[in-house]
Amino acid sequence: MPRQAGDGAAIRPSRPLPDHGFRITTAARYAMIKLPCADGTIARRLKLLNVLTFALLLVLAVSNCGQFLALEKQLVNLRQFHELVEEVLELRSHGHDLLHSGGAGDMAAIRRSLARIAGAGQKLQPVLARLSSPEEYQGFVEATRQYRACLAPPKQGTISRECLQRYGNIMVGFVTAVRDRGRVGLADSSLRTIFFTFTLVPMTLAILLTGLILSQAGRVLNRINLAGRAGRMLRENPAPIPDTPSARDEVHSLIQGANRMATELEARTNQLIQVQKLAAIGTFSSSIAHELNNPLNNISLSADMLLQDLDQLSPDEIREILSDILSQTDRAGAIVRDLLNFSRAGETPAREIEVRDLVGQALGLIANQLRLGHVRVDTSIPDDLPAIRGDLRKLQQVLLNLLTNAIQAMPGGGRIRINARHDGDTVRIDVSDTGEGIPPEKISRIFDPFFTTREAGQGTGLGLAISREIVRRHGGRIEVKSRPG
Repeated sequence: MPRQAGDGAAIRPSRPLPDHGFRITTAARYAMIKLPCADGTIARRLKLLNVLTFALLLVLAVSNCGQFLALEKQLVNLRQFHELVEEVLELRSHGHDLLHSGGAGDMAAIRRSLARIAGAGQKLQPVLARLSSPEEYQGFVEATRQYRACLAPPKQGTISRECLQRYGNIMVGFVTAVRDRGRVGLADSSLRTIFFTFTLVPMTLAILLTGLILSQAGRVLNRINLAGRAGRMLRENPAPIPDTPSARDEVHSLIQGANRMATELEARTNQLIQVQKLAAIGTFSSSIAHELNNPLNNISLSADMLLQDLDQLSPDEIREILSDILSQTDRAGAIVRDLLNFSRAGETPAREIEVRDLVGQALGLIANQLRLGHVRVDTSIPDDLPAIRGDLRKLQQVLLNLLTNAIQAMPGGGRIRINARHDGDTVRIDVSDTGEGIPPEKISRIFDPFFTTREAGQGTGLGLAISREIVRRHGGRIEVKSRPG
């Protein structure tokens, strides 16, 4: 049964296909994750957010304490107002009793009430002055003095009823009016305190906290999101990831470490590719030696013939022999040149490559190994297939790995077929052979480094792993399908 050893490297063409007017590049993929972020570490931003929140709560607590202390002071003043009003009312009651009974006890009670009224008036003087006009306040003070004078009439005189009632009414009217004004002021102050404490401050705090959270937490989430996207990018393509240079935070340190790891991994991968390339050269070095031996033998025979029969040969015959020597020299030089180009380390500039030339050069490098293994190669490459852009030597290495695997899978000889065609916006190259196939349980591990289906000592197990890495770097993909039997 036929086995498809490589379901090809799907490589993007260097120029757009007729139905597609765009091309995806590596730079465009990386530009998608570049996010501007402010300076400072994530921990510092979170700490700043906590400090600001605590500061706002502290301001709220201090403001509330101030408001409640002011409210408490007003309540104390109001209680003292009530005491003052009660003393004035009690004074008028004692005065009424004094006018009817004329007892010494009533006079003593009146004098005590006047003393308490004077003390309360002294304590409440700033408040009384604020809640009344200067004329009203002075009228109250004068009424108190006159009320006291009414209790001490001239010698052998009597206490005047009209005097006590007149000034007593003035005192009662004043303290009652001040008490009512104090109640209104207290109610207004209470409403202001309640509005400030339970409405204005919480709303202001909520707005400020929302702004801070959106500002600081948004930056933190952006950096965390960048770290997640960077992780996904590293899984898909382990290459350095750009980041904002000014963002000196934990995510920046993480990305720097990941970039160092990716750079070192890429360097190690390049070394591994070169090692596998040299191993591949060793695999078919005997075939290359045999390939070189043919033109060298022809050159030797032609030169020997020319040396022995130089006198008998005509100029045209000599010219023909020399042309044959030059032709064989060019043939040997081409073999050596192709081998050197393939084995040279390092990257070569990406350029447009015709798929037909890529396949032809790879088959030329392995031609003698195909002949010795009795393997026939059939190719099907359309003339209008667009060129691909990439590293010629690396792509040759991929094809040589696939062809070498196919030859080794057919020890008794067989057939390899190479098909190339359009596949969406990519060029697809299929390499299939007529070998025995790969067991299903090994398909999932076929691209693992150092995994091989051959016996120990017959391969490094790096060929397909390196091939997948090369194809991935060219923006393509490689798959393996097999039907054992």
